[in-house]
Amino acid sequence: MPKKTISLSIRHPLRLGLKLVISISALLSFLALIRLHSQSKLQPSVSPSRISDTLNDNFEGSPKIAFLFLVHENLPLDFLWHSFFKVAWGESSMIEAERLLLEAALDDPANQRFVLLSDSCVPLYNFSYINNYLMSSPKSFVDSFLDVKEFRYNPMMSPVIPKHKWRKGSQWITLVKRHAEVVVDDEIVFPVFKKFCKFSYCFLKNLLGEGIQTDGTLLHSIMPNNSHEQIKKIKDINYVYYESEHQNEWCRANSILAPCFLFARKFSRGAAMRLWTDGMVGPYDATALPDALT
Repeated sequence: MPKKTISLSIRHPLRLGLKLVISISALLSFLALIRLHSQSKLQPSVSPSRISDTLNDNFEGSPKIAFLFLVHENLPLDFLWHSFFKVAWGESSMIEAERLLLEAALDDPANQRFVLLSDSCVPLYNFSYINNYLMSSPKSFVDSFLDVKEFRYNPMMSPVIPKHKWRKGSQWITLVKRHAEVVVDDEIVFPVFKKFCKFSYCFLKNLLGEGIQTDGTLLHSIMPNNSHEQIKKIKDINYVYYESEHQNEWCRANSILAPCFLFARKFSRGAAMRLWTDGMVGPYDATALPDALT
């Protein structure tokens, strides 16, 4: 009898302990399931079909395709893509392209100056000189003057753009950050241009013209011969004469007289090579030649 009593007394605590462990495990499992369920509700579904449906429900307007080119240097088949995209010079599609470039550049908070150049542009000075020139000036450089011929103005643009405020000028610009933001955020002037105007290079002059102090463009257009004598003459220019307003405008950087032009365009590949090999924009390094030229 004593042995049987001892055996029963040992088994009883073991059963209680086992039941306790099972109960705790079940409770923990239940809590884990509840937590997983709540997290699944908070996390968005990654189903492509659901994402697509959500975007389609929230989007209004004509859907577009984003063509993203991953290239090593240039786009060798650009002539074909130019025909494919049908982006015409001087039309509103060009303004949209410029605004997209500015918007992408504004994503980097370090970008404080924004220079719009063409594919045939070259710098006339080295990087340090151009950097100091632009950073020392609190102004944007926008070519803007009266349209004396007055054949580009469309009366349908009034009252958003009244005739007496209409301006024209080169599309090559240099903007400070606050003006770049104005261009990207504009929802008043651009729709009018898109509907009634076929001269996109007038867009920025009329958008930034009211109440914004600007200097002339920093880019000079020259003919394809691009001789050293011609380049030297351009670099020596320190004022611009505006025929429509019958006045000279002296070029300044940080209130100090300075050359008017930092860049030039309509350069051929061969002319740009001469600038480079002569060390006009920086030290010549033959090892940096593109593979196509070596």
